[in-house]
Amino acid sequence: MGSTECLKESVQRTYDGLADRLDAAAQVTCSADHSRRGCPPIDMLCACVSQHLHAVDEVLLPCLPMQRDTHDYRAAEHEMAIVLSHVKAHEFGSSYETGFSWSRVWDAVLDAMVALRREEEAVVLRLGDLLNDDELRTMTDQLEHREPYEPTRPHPYLPHRGTGGQVARRVMRVVDGFWDATEGRYVPAPVKVVRKPPGRVSQYFMGNPRIGDPGADD
Repeated sequence: MGSTECLKESVQRTYDGLADRLDAAAQVTCSADHSRRGCPPIDMLCACVSQHLHAVDEVLLPCLPMQRDTHDYRAAEHEMAIVLSHVKAHEFGSSYETGFSWSRVWDAVLDAMVALRREEEAVVLRLGDLLNDDELRTMTDQLEHREPYEPTRPHPYLPHRGTGGQVARRVMRVVDGFWDATEGRYVPAPVKVVRKPPGRVSQYFMGNPRIGDPGADD
């Protein structure tokens, strides 16, 4: 049995951030039949929640061998994905959403997020029974690393488990990127690591000297 503190803190930070994004999105005021193409607070909320859902599918759930350990989480995840789909349709002025007010939409998002967090915390506790400290720390790093690169839309009816899920996520990363650009959605961009120019020793081993390069003086 390992300590789940690192993973619990990571999940807490994630949901605290999502709660802030939900508060910001809920401040957007518009009629139910008005399209809000490219509304940053709403787009960022949907994208960040979706990426977290996919990252959990990718990193955490495969470590739970029994389906009963993930059943309740998957039900909460599916509900969250459905709610996010309604948010996007509402934002883009779908005729099917005209009978719903924004306040009703945000209430549904909040309820789904509370249930999702509760079930994810239960998953974390179960992982603590199965993995040691090093494995849990590695899993936490993997979760935080994968999340910014996951699909930005929920896809509730595509495979989530096994090879089918991995293939679906790989394909949908590309598809989502295309439609995000086409529809003018605001989505989080992965932070690019700025690499330090190689020093003289590194250049020697790479066989690529750059004499006089200001960045190669170390």
